[in-house]
Amino acid sequence: MTNGEEQQKWPPHSIMVSTGTMVDLENPEISMIHIQDIARSLSRGARFAGHGSHMYTIAQHSVFVAVAADGDDQGLLRRIGILHDASEGYMLDVPKPLKNLIGECYEPYEHNLQSVIFDRFGLTGEDTSKIKY
Repeated sequence: MTNGEEQQKWPPHSIMVSTGTMVDLENPEISMIHIQDIARSLSRGARFAGHGSHMYTIAQHSVFVAVAADGDDQGLLRRIGILHDASEGYMLDVPKPLKNLIGECYEPYEHNLQSVIFDRFGLTGEDTSKIKY
């Protein structure tokens, strides 16, 4: 930083993602959400903290859930399926045993971010319990 320049101040709970967007994990906004960021991160992130018998990404899991979607509105269910773990593109896939320990702190932020992502992609208010994953 040179004299006179001020470094941009971002909340300490923000993350810069691959498109260069700053995403505030405490107060996410629809304008911060980009499918490229989600896809890139999910395709690189391992399920089960990387402890599976083979590499299994969050993106693979999301595709499997979407393909398995079945019901009266299969198109809607597939969109829910492909995006059901999209918050993990910003917050990682936290293994269930760890979520059991930190859930009270973590889950409200995860659910809020997931709601913003669903809003961004036109799934506002959709009942995600329609799909099993």
